[in-house]
Amino acid sequence: MKKLLVLLAIGLIASSSFASTYDFYGSVRLQSFYESKDKDYSGIGKSDTDLSFGTQGNSRIGANVKTGDKLTANFELGLGTSEDGSNTVKTRVLYAIYDFGGFKMKIGQDYTPSDFEPFAQVAENDNGLDRFGGISVAPSGQIAFSFGDFDIALISNTKQSDKENLDVTMPKIEAAYNYKFGNVSGKAFAGYQTYKYDNATSDKTVNAYVAGLGVTAAFSPVTLNAVGWFGRNTGEYGVSKGGSYDVLHDKNSSDFGVAAEVGFEATKNLIFNVGYGYQRTDIDSAMKADAQQSYYANAIITIAKGFYITPEISVLDYMKNSSGNKEGKVFYYGAQFKANF
Repeated sequence: MKKLLVLLAIGLIASSSFASTYDFYGSVRLQSFYESKDKDYSGIGKSDTDLSFGTQGNSRIGANVKTGDKLTANFELGLGTSEDGSNTVKTRVLYAIYDFGGFKMKIGQDYTPSDFEPFAQVAENDNGLDRFGGISVAPSGQIAFSFGDFDIALISNTKQSDKENLDVTMPKIEAAYNYKFGNVSGKAFAGYQTYKYDNATSDKTVNAYVAGLGVTAAFSPVTLNAVGWFGRNTGEYGVSKGGSYDVLHDKNSSDFGVAAEVGFEATKNLIFNVGYGYQRTDIDSAMKADAQQSYYANAIITIAKGFYITPEISVLDYMKNSSGNKEGKVFYYGAQFKANF
């Protein structure tokens, strides 16, 4: 019986391979950074420096799949090593797209229309100014439609896992317009989600939204990447560290972020980048706004086709929290090693 099942599985794989074409790819990424935490961030009352060395969790292997003229798909697994030395495997993306001619329909897990993170910061697993002005929601389950340069998607709600206290009645909605004018490209984007607290202390409806504009201007040898966004309760939305609705005082958070990077291509094998990002959340019931910033400088060195070394100096500065207390900063210096295949 087991032999029969194995033969059937092999037959299914073989038959599917005739119907579809698979273009496999991968990326191995290893971080080698000294991570220096100041006394306000370390949690031990003094500064502390450790070597962060190992395979990044966003190393990946995947494939672009094509079935006929209309159906395409992509799957990507994240492969890495956790801090305790154990191996980690997770689904990064898994989706299929059908081309109806006038529009395309996508189902599955993928980045959402609001995602705009072209920044080359590699410290902390290719952080890319995420949570420091850059905007990115984790790949999410969705039904999405593309009409030329316009995208719209129904997305899994960020807070739907809290079944006990939250009632979710509709998915998150996002839309984006992708533009290009000569050497300038980017997107305008917006998103909205709603849910209701339904517990012993509250029955409030909480709305969260985000809107912004991303720009890439490429004028060789200089490239400028920038994004600016604003929103409400963006922590609930999945964009910021803070920015959460205050249930006790029935107060919303008003949030915004900006980020920019300048890249200079010195040669075809050497690119210098400097970047900065700032993000702030502000709730009326708090004493102060909670802000954080990040800045970095690096050099992307192409050693051979598909093989890169990126030395970088990077700072994640958590500044002060909403109570006015210092949260500290982390200083990274080292390099990332990456091979795309």
